[in-house]
Amino acid sequence: MPFALTPALVPSRASRRAHATRGGDTSTPRSLSTSSVAGEHEAAPAHPLGLLRVQNGYVVSAPRWIQPSEQGVEIGALATGEGDITDVGDDVSARHAHVWCDDQNVWYVEDLSSTNGTVVVNGATNVCTQVEPGRSARLNPGDELRLGESTTYAILLGAL
Repeated sequence: MPFALTPALVPSRASRRAHATRGGDTSTPRSLSTSSVAGEHEAAPAHPLGLLRVQNGYVVSAPRWIQPSEQGVEIGALATGEGDITDVGDDVSARHAHVWCDDQNVWYVEDLSSTNGTVVVNGATNVCTQVEPGRSARLNPGDELRLGESTTYAILLGAL
């Protein structure tokens, strides 16, 4: 099926890398609690994001749950951080992509100058967005995240 590629327009979040710990695992998402100081508006907590690997229309692994943080997780053949995801095909770069949640509870993916590219397929419109190296694209439940030609993840939203 033909699809249209649109360039990602969200700037890189490189300045946010010095935050929180990484957090990707296969366990059930844990609830998040927030505290507030008297008189302050309390932001709604972000939901964990799930990456479900799909190959030829079949689910091939358990979902990987990523807890909301600006540090996020890396995906790649040689990603080595705690919670990083290495369940990828042969054409995925060593450090291919980075997934994180910003302070507005919005999830993003950044291409880390991968060799074979990162594409987000909008689940509602089927429009494909090519994520340019060093740039980011928003992730929503129902979207597909494609790394190279061999690796596809369905995007899930976890419960609080």
